[in-house]
Amino acid sequence: MEKVKIASLITRSTQTPSLPTSTAKTVRMFYARELLEQPKKKTLDLGLLESPWPPVVGMDRMRARTWWGRFLVELASKASFHGLNHLAAPRRHACERFLVGLSILGALGGLIAISLDSWHRYQHESTMLVLDNNFRKFEIAKPSVTICPINYLDEEKFPEVFRRHNLSDTPATRSFLLTLANLTYDNMRESLDGEFEAVQPDMWLRLLYELRADVELVSQYADEFTWVSTERGLCLMLASAVGDYSAIEYWLTGKLPIASKTKSRRRSYFNVNNYGVVGSISCKSHDFWASSDISFSATAAQLVCRARTSANRCVYRKRMEKCSSQPCAAMRNFSLQEFQPHCIAVRNSPAKFKIRISKACEKIHLKLSSLKVSRLNYLILSQLGMHYPDTLIEYTTPGKVIRKVTLNSLTLGIAEVGSSERVRRLTVRQRNCKLQEDGGLKMWPVYTSSMCRLECKFEEMRRRCGCYPHFAKPSKGVAICTSRQLKSCIAERTNDLIHLKAEKLKSCGCLQDCNEALYIDKESTSFALKEGSPPDAIMNLNIDFPQVKYIHEELFGLTDFLASMGGAAGLFLGASVLSFCEIIYFASLRLLWFGVDEKRKRRKMKRLLRTK
Repeated sequence: MEKVKIASLITRSTQTPSLPTSTAKTVRMFYARELLEQPKKKTLDLGLLESPWPPVVGMDRMRARTWWGRFLVELASKASFHGLNHLAAPRRHACERFLVGLSILGALGGLIAISLDSWHRYQHESTMLVLDNNFRKFEIAKPSVTICPINYLDEEKFPEVFRRHNLSDTPATRSFLLTLANLTYDNMRESLDGEFEAVQPDMWLRLLYELRADVELVSQYADEFTWVSTERGLCLMLASAVGDYSAIEYWLTGKLPIASKTKSRRRSYFNVNNYGVVGSISCKSHDFWASSDISFSATAAQLVCRARTSANRCVYRKRMEKCSSQPCAAMRNFSLQEFQPHCIAVRNSPAKFKIRISKACEKIHLKLSSLKVSRLNYLILSQLGMHYPDTLIEYTTPGKVIRKVTLNSLTLGIAEVGSSERVRRLTVRQRNCKLQEDGGLKMWPVYTSSMCRLECKFEEMRRRCGCYPHFAKPSKGVAICTSRQLKSCIAERTNDLIHLKAEKLKSCGCLQDCNEALYIDKESTSFALKEGSPPDAIMNLNIDFPQVKYIHEELFGLTDFLASMGGAAGLFLGASVLSFCEIIYFASLRLLWFGVDEKRKRRKMKRLLRTK
């Protein structure tokens, strides 16, 4: 049918009136097959070339010559980062492209600066101290007591100890050991006279430990005491969680003391809440002091209030008023033994110290008496220091000098710092403090700030003098200082060694403890007793319990860091997490398939050129 129509058209054209010759030459004849196949060829040829129209709705994009350039143009035009599409837009002036690129670089620089600041804050300043005034739920650790007696050597043991170690029992040897027992940084230069070679330095600590006076402990305040070596000499340490790691028996034999081999005692090394709590109860001010093993319920609170209402004089206030009423006695039977103050008594016997700690309702009484004193100040019995159970006593720790025939009164205030569970899960760098289990010391298997300072101090002595003092923990390969080295080297550098600079402590890796307490001497008095009184010293210790407590809390955690990063990315680049995932997609899978598609197009173009 089509052939008939076309033929009729051709016939009509031949029957028209004659035209000029030039007009007749312009007439062209077509076959139907040619008219049908010509659009197909045009469509085929255009399919191999790039479309002149944008493939998507939106801003047009420039045309690149290379396949790598086309990929970058596609990335800039399709990415969700703001500003990149303006770089790929066509018909833009060079100055306009420069300003757009400069704006993008400025936004990227702002994002990097804020991100680095947030990362530094997350890694180094993520915690802060907050004030906790919920004193009804406070847990105040029982303070550790360290007693450093003066002239603690038992002179009756000299012959037996000298015979055991094949030493000559001479007055010079006895005098040197008595001097060594009371040697400190302050009297080191005056007390030592030249070189003493009768006893080797590595035997000094063992001899002092074996010559110590015997001590008997009867206590409900602490299960046992430990003889420890300190910068003040040999001392008795009570209610300490880390004292056994400084025990002389542990240093000399490598074995923990016998009293430390129980399961509960081992647990106290790593659990700060394992030891008891001392506290006070007052119905009027609602001072309920809880502990790890005693919890107060509504029944207990009602009992306290009922006792105060009936007697108008109740009990266990901050200054430990005397219990004189029947309700007070009933309240003592209500499983509140831990909240009653204790009496510590150290009495004199022919050959031993005797420490007795008993219950009392008023105050803590400390009675001390010494053995027969042959040298030094015979009026001074001992030095007493109170510190946090997770720390060791240092030379700079405040102490109280106890003298004979005196009545002493001491009021202590407690400022305690704790840490939350979230802070304990952070790294050391994030919380800027250390826990016991963090370790990192050579001399001790656990970490405390006092242990770290002592180790740093001893290492400084070894660096300057080539030896450790006799009161330091023995280490293999390190010599013990002789009397000449103590006098000529350590005594000359006392000020530098006692007060280490902050830079030196930082180089040793010494950080503060996450859990610690400061015991403040608020009030101290001392009165001489009348003539004929027993040669004892009485210490009345009053504890002023805190109304506030400081807690290490997490201020800037992982969630805050991610929120800060997301806000900065949205502000500067209008990006989100999906935008960064999009960049990863374009740099991996999209780049791979784009290259495969470009190769396929080149092969198809080559085949087309061969056919022509």
